[in-house]
Amino acid sequence: MFAKSASPRDSNRSYSAADSTWVGLLSGVAVGVLLGAFLGVMSIRYRVDQIIGGTVINFFALGMTSYLTARVLVEYPSLNEPGSFRAFGIPGLDRIGIGGIDPDQAPASIATPSSSVVKDTV
Repeated sequence: MFAKSASPRDSNRSYSAADSTWVGLLSGVAVGVLLGAFLGVMSIRYRVDQIIGGTVINFFALGMTSYLTARVLVEYPSLNEPGSFRAFGIPGLDRIGIGGIDPDQAPASIATPSSSVVKDTV
């Protein structure tokens, strides 16, 4: 059921349901879109209160997560060590800093770790 793939963290082999971190990300987005569309249909067509419908969907998601954890992650514990994406910068946003403060002008206590203002405080 699960394909074997090389783990990005070590040379040991791990199991992955889709053998791709991107497929996992896109699957999560797709499920979010489907549940959002379901809430929209329930709210507009059947006039279900949005708060009630959203709460029901959240409880459903909680139950499915618990069920899948018990059924899948217990049997395949290596799936509990997912891959990760490489860090990347967004051009222009690295100059904004925290709260709109320029990292080069910010005090060291609130500057971002990648900023040249951060000093070794230890």
